[in-house]
Amino acid sequence: MSDEPSYKFEVEIHSTEERQKIPLRVKERLREAGMADEKGKLSIKGVSPKMLRRMKKEYVQCPVLEERAQFLMCFMCSNFQSRVMGKVLCRGRPLSVPEAQAVADGAGARMPSTRARKAPGQADMLYSYRDGDPADRRLLGGKGAGLCEMTQMGLNVPPGFVITTEVCKKYYEAGKRLPPALMGKVMGGIAQLEKETGKSWGSAADPLLVSVRSGAAVSMPGMMDTILNLGMNERTVEGLAEASGGRFAWDSYRRFAQLFGKVVFGLPDEEFEAALSAAKKRQRVSDDAQLDEGSLRRVVEEYMRVYARHGKNFPSEPRAQLELAIKAVFESWSGQRAVVYRKMNKIGPETADGTAVNVVSMAFGNMGEDSATGVVFTRNPGDGTPGLFGDYLVNAQ
Repeated sequence: MSDEPSYKFEVEIHSTEERQKIPLRVKERLREAGMADEKGKLSIKGVSPKMLRRMKKEYVQCPVLEERAQFLMCFMCSNFQSRVMGKVLCRGRPLSVPEAQAVADGAGARMPSTRARKAPGQADMLYSYRDGDPADRRLLGGKGAGLCEMTQMGLNVPPGFVITTEVCKKYYEAGKRLPPALMGKVMGGIAQLEKETGKSWGSAADPLLVSVRSGAAVSMPGMMDTILNLGMNERTVEGLAEASGGRFAWDSYRRFAQLFGKVVFGLPDEEFEAALSAAKKRQRVSDDAQLDEGSLRRVVEEYMRVYARHGKNFPSEPRAQLELAIKAVFESWSGQRAVVYRKMNKIGPETADGTAVNVVSMAFGNMGEDSATGVVFTRNPGDGTPGLFGDYLVNAQ
């Protein structure tokens, strides 16, 4: 029998002078758990009224999300083992999306990191586009800072959040390991995206999909990696098909499987392209956009064989996909293309020291002839002449 403790953290319990207001969503969760009546009055079996009054004044610093949370939410958490001598014994496991959101609600927060809660001299690990400081390009990267600025201007930007360049630095300092608390915070961010989009992460009904993009303090076009349609698997593809059409869903799935395999596992892109070319030949079409749903299903099946031939398993769990994608973007900072580009353009660590990671709810350009992907500038990039300039591809990503 192991002598190791069954908990990971001993967390101090703190108290305020006055009772903390319990948010409405937290009251609902307490009722669902049988810890409050219909009016929201606490009633926990085995806990005296005096202790309940005390608990309403207490809070902890959650070690998983690194957020202050009301003790009541800590008490409900699956990580709660016991309370001993003014401390919580916490199992320290990653939280599910609903639990991460519950802790954020219990902290009175919209996201598990905001500018308002930034400690003096210390940056948070991630910021929503509503809360990040657009002036801090070094921390948020150029792309993240720009998306924060446009969001805060009221422009129609897909909801998202940015993992800071400081996390990239910590990743390399720790021997290419993500900070232990990061994924808990990321899942809190995903929970907020669910609320903003009305979609559900990993669901078989109208699933939430995201893109995972790099973004250093200075522009490095094409030098680092991007992954689109993250969250696709055998379950979510059916949900996407139900919500938006079968051909579109399977086209999105095959694009994700190919890009993920290439970027995360380094699988040879030519093998994916060969499978796609064979499908077009079988159907006697010349363009990817002409492939029907049946052909795209067979393409995805062949892509999974590419993974298997190289001894790789396609991760079906969206959380695992997201963690691997974040690592891959950080890895691309030290990739040959990026290193050579920085050297050629004399970009040193004093200018850009690591890449941020942007996690953004998907906006699709491959939904048909009335959708597209492209780039637009407010000046001609060749000569600087003011005016709209850009190009686009119809029914593409």
